[in-house]
Amino acid sequence: MDTVGIRKASYPSKEAIDSLLDITEAGSIRHGESVIVKPNICYDRNPNDMIVTDFRLIEAVLEWLKERTNEIVVVESDNRSGSAERRTASLGLPALLRRLNVPFRNLTLERDFVTKNVGNVTFHFPKLVTEADCVVNLPKLKTSAGTTVTLSLKNSFGLVMDRNKPSMHKSLDRILLEVNKAIRRHLVLVDGIVGMEGNGPLYGEPVQAKVIVAGSRPVTVDATCCHIMGFDPSQINHIRTCSEGGLGTLDLEEIRIVGEDILAVARRFIPPSFGPTSLARTVRSAARLYLTRRTSSQIMSG
Repeated sequence: MDTVGIRKASYPSKEAIDSLLDITEAGSIRHGESVIVKPNICYDRNPNDMIVTDFRLIEAVLEWLKERTNEIVVVESDNRSGSAERRTASLGLPALLRRLNVPFRNLTLERDFVTKNVGNVTFHFPKLVTEADCVVNLPKLKTSAGTTVTLSLKNSFGLVMDRNKPSMHKSLDRILLEVNKAIRRHLVLVDGIVGMEGNGPLYGEPVQAKVIVAGSRPVTVDATCCHIMGFDPSQINHIRTCSEGGLGTLDLEEIRIVGEDILAVARRFIPPSFGPTSLARTVRSAARLYLTRRTSSQIMSG
């Protein structure tokens, strides 16, 4: 039976992370193991702290990891909003990583990779990731147009090297399955301190969910998050496909929940929609996004 830990948290302290990983027994990082850390840095702005992974969570996880190994690399890749370097620099991530003495790598620039084919789509996956002992996935708790939610499975799309990711969306479900099957060991911590509902992953509205969810099976963690958000994971294509591929269960009866009960943290998130009310919210959110630079959690770290 897969274990998922849930903890209420308005602040992602190292103590909160320590206790969550202890009760899930997910944190089995051994001395000297190589670890890749993949936050969600999908954009260079973060109004209301709802778009990218909270830097305080990144810092707490890195401090936890550094007590176990020195072989840690934080990664991102280029996307249609720009290079990984530009996005991380705009938000202030390099200063945080320098302070913690943790390197950053842009996966799009990696020269050692494997080529994979899904249907008629070819994509490239860096050996830096496939050869790591563990990938620590730090997604946000968000809705997303086209996939309903974006959690750990969708966040792993940023491990693909190719810049032109939108062209791959027609085969997204199977690509996410191939990417996650290629990872030796998973550790997932979902940042739900501030989540997003509506037309994410950029143009939604903030949700003060105040929760962190952790586990070692990406589908099981994502399915638990779906239940917290009020969605049926069996109706979300990429999660169902990855479950059928052996990456975890969708059935709550087969998940051992530790920490908080789901009902204690559940809140029904507004799904993506293009109705008049939702479009009005989207316009307001887009205006806020383009007028916002850095937010308090990034400024503190940067």
